[in-house]
Amino acid sequence: MSTVKIPRKLYESALQAWSQVVENASDQWRRILSRDQVSKLEPRLGVQLNDANQENVRGNSGKGQTVLGPLLDDAISEETIGHDVIKDDVLERALKEDRAQATKNNVEKVDQSASENSEVDVEERTKGTTSVPVSTAISDSATTTKEAKRNIPVELLLRTQDDIDARSRHLIRAIQLADLPSVMTQRSVGTHVEIDTFQGQVGDVFSLTIPFCRLEEFSEHLLRYPNSRATVINDKALSVLLEVKMKTRDEPVRALTRQCLSVLGYAEPPRGPGIRILSIDGGGVRGLLVIEVLRQLEKCTGRKISELFDYVVGVSTGAILVGILTALQKDLDECHRLYRNMSSTVFQQSSWWGTGKLVWNHAYYDTMQWQQILQELYGDLTMIHSSRIQDMPRVGILSAIVNKQQLVPFLFRNYQLPPRDESYYAGSCSPHVWEAVRASSSAPFYFEEFHYNGDVHQDGGIIQNNPTAAAIHESRLLWPDEKIQCVVSIGSGRYIPEESPSSCARSTSLKTKIVKIVDSATDTEAVHTLCNDLLPPGTYFRFNPYLSEPFTLDETRPEKMDKLRHDAQMYLRRNGKKFERAAELLVQPRTIFQRCKDYFKDNVQERLV
Repeated sequence: MSTVKIPRKLYESALQAWSQVVENASDQWRRILSRDQVSKLEPRLGVQLNDANQENVRGNSGKGQTVLGPLLDDAISEETIGHDVIKDDVLERALKEDRAQATKNNVEKVDQSASENSEVDVEERTKGTTSVPVSTAISDSATTTKEAKRNIPVELLLRTQDDIDARSRHLIRAIQLADLPSVMTQRSVGTHVEIDTFQGQVGDVFSLTIPFCRLEEFSEHLLRYPNSRATVINDKALSVLLEVKMKTRDEPVRALTRQCLSVLGYAEPPRGPGIRILSIDGGGVRGLLVIEVLRQLEKCTGRKISELFDYVVGVSTGAILVGILTALQKDLDECHRLYRNMSSTVFQQSSWWGTGKLVWNHAYYDTMQWQQILQELYGDLTMIHSSRIQDMPRVGILSAIVNKQQLVPFLFRNYQLPPRDESYYAGSCSPHVWEAVRASSSAPFYFEEFHYNGDVHQDGGIIQNNPTAAAIHESRLLWPDEKIQCVVSIGSGRYIPEESPSSCARSTSLKTKIVKIVDSATDTEAVHTLCNDLLPPGTYFRFNPYLSEPFTLDETRPEKMDKLRHDAQMYLRRNGKKFERAAELLVQPRTIFQRCKDYFKDNVQERLV
């Protein structure tokens, strides 16, 4: 060990200079990565930065670069990224004062252990020497600055719409600059880090993680500030995202790009000559009829339901089936099994206990049990996150808000509409899938109402038990230049009783009047008649099997279920030609001219605007 004397002024200058080096390096990392990922990286990067700083104080490192210096300097330069777009004089002044105070405190700590002649002893090894006082001072200063910045959320700095728009532009530029695989992946760095599920060299982490992190931050920003979508679209955000989606080979990045496009209101062109729509009614356990109809469509086309349609909407029972088939990507056999299990579990309850709950909670069945089943089935998947799935159709789940002056239809979406368009239906894409299904299936007197974001939701069937009109309305907004190619509307069965003189005599009873009022409110055939009259001939198909006897929403007896399936099979045999005509339309491919037009619109026209 040897002792080197360093003058006090030289020591103070070195301390301040390298504290700034550490701060700049950490700032560059924060521009690249999200807060959570920075917190994972800093414990390891901090050691490397300190080691490099110690070598630089000794004069052994020449240029004063850290281990990651060349990568940071080339990939993230001041000319490409620039300083933070959100400028806050108060914040900057506070950070400078905090940094100066931290540096002063560290200097005082070192002074206490320094010699009386104002010179500091630094112990040095022959190679790989460490300087404890200097490294401690630099580390403390850097840590103090990091903590001060990390504790201030970005959202607190976005005070005006101009700040939000500036942040939006910054994020889309960062996405554009991040997609540089030819630059990022050529470097060989020996340090291994872990970010989420990615593991490998820092070069690989840069190429895979930087676009993903920036896309995720961009999506969250737009969901928090939807008014900024028009700003980034004017700044050619769509062309940037489409280019990232086309060039990248990393599936997580492609999936997140699909989500960002959905948030901006972009919809992939239909896979057929026009828009193909699927609408599923409500009806309790009679949803088993719907499964049989869907099974026949798959048999006639040879394709999965999620591949046949561009827009899918469901209400009540239809919402449950739509969630299983699209968000969970289950086949019809698994869907049938899950639906039977859910029905037999939820609708098993003694009459006296159910009557007591009906009086107390206005719900005959255990609502919390039903909610727990949905949470376990769908997990933490949100509506907008389901748009990450490749070839995912646009999905709508309809409920009814009942705490307003009048009933208001509400549409849970896995997309957002373009900023220029406004839908008749209020809606949101942020809720979890289980929340959307729970709200849409809250049938009055069967389950308790569902509270979300200050509103009270009940079964969408009380306002639109046939959501075909909602699907057509939303599709027109998503694809304004496309024609309607095929609309498939599936009901949950209908029973037409035979009229008799005795039944007419009892038609004035209070119970009969209430039943008729409910049937009128949930009538699906009126919407069917309207669609059949207004849509182009040969494009609308309504499948609603006739029932041999009435079935309640909570019927679970095995003999009744067998009867229900028998009615479905009989209906399928009688309407074979109708299924064939629908299948013929559903499998038609998009024409070559339409594909060329789509390519020009996405890859050429967007850049010229």
